[in-house]
Amino acid sequence: MGFEFVRHGRLPYIGSWAHTLPGMAYVHSLSILLFGNSALGFRITDVAFHLGTVWILFLLLRQWISPTAAALSGFLWILYYVSEGYWLAGQPDGFAVFFIALATYIYLGNPDARKHLVRLLAAGAAMGVAILIRPTYGLFLISMLVIGNFIQANQAEDQTRKAFATSFKNSILLVLLGTSLPFVFSLTPYLFIKGGIYQLYEAVIGFNIQVYGGIRDQYNWKGLLLHPYALLALLCLLPRVKSVLAVPKHAKWLAVFYLLSGLASLYVMGKFFVYHFDPVFCLLSVFAAIGIVKIGSYLRIPSLRYAFLGIFLVWALKTFYPRNILHFIRNGMEQKQTGLLQYVYLNLKPNDDFGTRSEESLDSFLSRPGNKQGAIEICSVTPAVRWQSERVEATRFTMIHAYGMHTAGEGFTPFQNSCRKEFIDSLISVRPKFIILANAPTNLPMFANQSPAEIVHGIPGFDQLLSSSYRYDTSIAAYVIYRIKSIGMPTSR
Repeated sequence: MGFEFVRHGRLPYIGSWAHTLPGMAYVHSLSILLFGNSALGFRITDVAFHLGTVWILFLLLRQWISPTAAALSGFLWILYYVSEGYWLAGQPDGFAVFFIALATYIYLGNPDARKHLVRLLAAGAAMGVAILIRPTYGLFLISMLVIGNFIQANQAEDQTRKAFATSFKNSILLVLLGTSLPFVFSLTPYLFIKGGIYQLYEAVIGFNIQVYGGIRDQYNWKGLLLHPYALLALLCLLPRVKSVLAVPKHAKWLAVFYLLSGLASLYVMGKFFVYHFDPVFCLLSVFAAIGIVKIGSYLRIPSLRYAFLGIFLVWALKTFYPRNILHFIRNGMEQKQTGLLQYVYLNLKPNDDFGTRSEESLDSFLSRPGNKQGAIEICSVTPAVRWQSERVEATRFTMIHAYGMHTAGEGFTPFQNSCRKEFIDSLISVRPKFIILANAPTNLPMFANQSPAEIVHGIPGFDQLLSSSYRYDTSIAAYVIYRIKSIGMPTSR
């Protein structure tokens, strides 16, 4: 969606389709504007946002806990990020955590912030972006405002109840106004496009209520409870020694409310993808850091405390850091790779049917002299191939969700049937030069355990179009490529 917006001026939902709010599409657009249409550039953007989260966490937490614990919190958070490798790379929730942390720092990190109009608006705007990325993170907005009320109530001893109520009401309204700003700027254009509001509603509300939201996965919560970060987090419950800074009551309540918000978000979404856990693990990183510093504080001799922290850091790195990164860096340097970062990135990404090598081979095929021109259509569960190819797509469907998502035994909704018709009508109208179908994965219940190729073959009229106008060309990993038969037919809009 970001590529279609930047390169072709196509608004999300109108020129490209997804079932999520457009927050992540605009983050991707920012990456393309800064670094071009590069997977590595997007990873650089991702890393920059995560490092930004570390810095904001330190600025916020050092007001409530020791600088050592604040720094250790950031270290554990970034270590978790790299420990999950590819599956946390460039995911929406990592960016959302940055904006949640930023909003919290602006609103609660400065005692005078809640009296300053611009800061209140900025806090709301930052939280608004997080919600624009993941709507369930609106729970963090509620938690932040509740704690803000708690702080103001404690600071209002010399105020009359009426004055306090007025001040609190004004600050709430300003934060909510700020929260609305990202929505106003990103969604207003649809008011001036015929059918824009309908497409927006059907994609982000109708589809999620009727289709996506009803598909839930089972999760064994024991996996979270027994995760090393969760076990380390229990250490924060240890009694502190007098030399350790006491955590303010409102900070404790903020942590509790945020943890409950993260867990509630997981439950509401019901998919339990690894990146959905990001806010929870960010909080667990803070709890674990406080616990480790508490244990160190029991050692009265400073040199022993430093030794303990050093041993813990070594253990954490040895346990969680994916050491294959160092392996590929060393190999790249030994081989004198000119693009060292690109070499490491390509080797780290899983090399399955949808891995880096497959995507590179497909991009290479599409870049051949006889294949460069004309529209294409790629039907896959992974939209990355679409934007990396930098080609005009025949349809607006960046993913197969709109015309293919359903569980076994369930039919398609009226909106999905309209998308299936639009899909085939667009192919007939545009006649893309290549139609590329992914014949895997075949084990996803949310797609009735059908591959994208099987789903597309089930759309009325598709097989007739394929047999009459296309011929099989080649297969690259999980991708089956069909080429248009007649060069004389139009191949682009």
